Amino acid sequence: MDLFILFTVLAFVVIFILTNLKLLYYYEHPDDRSIGQAVLCKIMVVVGLLLAWLLILLLPIDVYNSRPAFSSCLFGGSDCPRLDMKWFWSGMYICIAVFVTVFLPFATFYYEADTDQRVTKCKPWQSALFYMGFTIVIVAAIVGISFALLSKASIPVKSIECDRAVAADSSEAPSVCSKAKDAVLEVNVSFEIYLIGIMCFVGWFLFALFGGIGLTAIPLDLILSYIDRPTAMDLSKFSARKKLLGEKATNLRQIGEDLKGKELDLRSKTGWSSRKEKAALSQEYNKFKQAVYLLEREWAHLEISLKEKGENPVISIAKLVLGILCAILSVLWLLHILLYNIVSRLTGDLVPITAFFNDILIAMERTGFFMLSLAAYAILVVYLMACVVKGCFKFGMRIFFLFPIHPMKPHETHMNTFLFNVMLILISAGAIVQFSQDAFAEYARLTDADVIFSAQIRHLKFFKYFFANNVFIYILLAWSLVTMIYLLMRPRDTPAFDLNPRKMNEHQAINLEKQVEKNQKKAAARLMGKGGGGPKRGRPQV
Repeated sequence: MDLFILFTVLAFVVIFILTNLKLLYYYEHPDDRSIGQAVLCKIMVVVGLLLAWLLILLLPIDVYNSRPAFSSCLFGGSDCPRLDMKWFWSGMYICIAVFVTVFLPFATFYYEADTDQRVTKCKPWQSALFYMGFTIVIVAAIVGISFALLSKASIPVKSIECDRAVAADSSEAPSVCSKAKDAVLEVNVSFEIYLIGIMCFVGWFLFALFGGIGLTAIPLDLILSYIDRPTAMDLSKFSARKKLLGEKATNLRQIGEDLKGKELDLRSKTGWSSRKEKAALSQEYNKFKQAVYLLEREWAHLEISLKEKGENPVISIAKLVLGILCAILSVLWLLHILLYNIVSRLTGDLVPITAFFNDILIAMERTGFFMLSLAAYAILVVYLMACVVKGCFKFGMRIFFLFPIHPMKPHETHMNTFLFNVMLILISAGAIVQFSQDAFAEYARLTDADVIFSAQIRHLKFFKYFFANNVFIYILLAWSLVTMIYLLMRPRDTPAFDLNPRKMNEHQAINLEKQVEKNQKKAAARLMGKGGGGPKRGRPQV
């Protein structure tokens, strides 16, 4: 066993756990610091993030393991046997699959059970077990049926024909066996390899959608946070702004009460029409949550302007510098995808125009200091993961029909938001690692990851139409450019509701008219139900 790999993995496990605990302490809400459902959720968050970090670490470890010049055996000796990294890859993806399918759904439903009026507070675990079991059955059925139908890989190979039998090392072999033609080798992949493939396939939808948004959203929001930073404000200006925000808060509270009333009305309704109404109400709730988030952020900036005389200049400059660095990194990623992953394959050239990031990683590797290339690789890949989380949040701030926003706010983040983001990271991590192996193919040469992703998963039945043809990579690049143009044209998030006091007065008047009309209908129905007005049951009407 390699001594360096052992110590590196153990050291990073400790570092990752401490980092996860620090993130948890920094972001968690005070309400979740007590003993209860939150304890289980905290364990799930720490372990889930640990799995994501270890999955990222596997590729550079695989690269190191494939380079015999770096070997340092635990028990001495010049020849150190290579680790069979296939089992590490399979084990890590299986752990993530179980975690996403079993543990995270249970923790989420268990935490949210005490806020659901249909579940008693003394039995939240029963509701969590029910929903977790339902999730397991659905996922197991999809994976099992698809494995039975799609577990074959069609690997393209070169078939060499010989005019007569000849030894492979014979001098006649080149002339006798000179005919080569394209052929396809059909192989059945194991269940764990297929599981990796389907996890990558599912993760690509999140990575392409949210990662494409995040490549622009991260640098843009950092730069905007510098431009829109809180500045010193006198008391009169503060009072005027405070009054305006107070009016907006009052109007937003009225909207919340209206939504709560609609929810109570819809609880007793069933049928297709009620489903449409409930879906529309859910979308309104998502808008409400977005407007509340923006109003709270505006109030926090206002307090900093008065109490602290503006934001700390060091923090503001750090945001600007970090935003510029992230913008450079996003542009470099887009150029790498275009030049290395797309152009060479469109033109059919075996040698890409430039190896780009591969050259940097290989140059660092040749210095003999493995940790240097590992650090560079980690920065590139963790940035993509951060883009997914940021892109999901930005998507929720602009599009409201799928899910509410889950912002990570210091000391104000509930456990369900933690669990949502951990789920997002774990599902997309598989696709990000597969993409990294493809994007850093020269750096990851001769690795077990190359065999798993490039030889087997890339040519799986059905999935090959997406992986072998780089469909997701094209979508990622195109979507990144589209969202870049859109976000540059509309860089700032605006409230989903118009909280202008005049507009809200009109809104309240309309709601009042609707409520009066509704009360009149109820009164008429009660009168018709009494002794004189309505037709008798069983007696025909004339």
